[in-house]
Amino acid sequence: SRFDPNNGFPHHSSPSPHITGNVAVYHSPFFLSLILKNLVVSQNMGASHISSEAADAMASLLLLQKSDFWSFNYWFRDSLESQEKPYPDDLDDTFAALSALYCYDETLFDGSALARITQTLTYCEAKEGGPYRTWIVPSEAQNVWKDIDPFVNAHIGLFLSYLDIDLPGLTEFIEKSILSSTFSSQYYPSPFSGSLFLLEWYQGECREKLVHSLASGYEASSKLDQLLFCLALNDKEVDQFSDHVFQLRKEMLETPEVFNKPYAFCLDPAQDGVP
Repeated sequence: SRFDPNNGFPHHSSPSPHITGNVAVYHSPFFLSLILKNLVVSQNMGASHISSEAADAMASLLLLQKSDFWSFNYWFRDSLESQEKPYPDDLDDTFAALSALYCYDETLFDGSALARITQTLTYCEAKEGGPYRTWIVPSEAQNVWKDIDPFVNAHIGLFLSYLDIDLPGLTEFIEKSILSSTFSSQYYPSPFSGSLFLLEWYQGECREKLVHSLASGYEASSKLDQLLFCLALNDKEVDQFSDHVFQLRKEMLETPEVFNKPYAFCLDPAQDGVP
């Protein structure tokens, strides 16, 4: 997909996880954030073929989407989708954007910016120090807007780790989620998607259980999920699951067309099944 300096990158929305049937095309800051972050990380790892102008253009567009309190929405501000399918700002999109922008230029986050971000986070805390509710809504909002999601909280933990901030309450919530048999999200169709952020951040005593739990579903998962799993492994885990890594690399070289197919990464916000 080509980058549009006014709308970012298009993404395809479908009722099918294989992105077939009635496919709609939307634009969201969420995917712009993910692509910007990976672009910057690739540049930092020495990918000289990637121009800094591309990252500059993406960051500039993303910065236009922040509120006065540095929160972000799933839709672009003033877009048709924001008018026809309005949603409140939320912490998943917010901390995906903040992580991308911090990787791009950490000097953006001066004392004033961090104070506003802290206010936004405090506004959504279920308990002091975490975990945090997904949607940035007032306390009198309906319960449907008050969910506490492990992968959304993983995004929060990841950004805070860049600042060397550790919140025991947030970590405790994540560890309880990992140890439970219901480690899932209503915003991501598979545990592999959200675990990409979680494994980048979380290095605690439950990490091994999380990695092995994901590995148990590896063979039955999509090629996208397999790729996400291998990308999230640390050096020790790459050695441990070297068969998966080498087989995936071989498939990418021999049958690259399989990896060019569309796969579901996240779920569009919906009410009663209607986006």
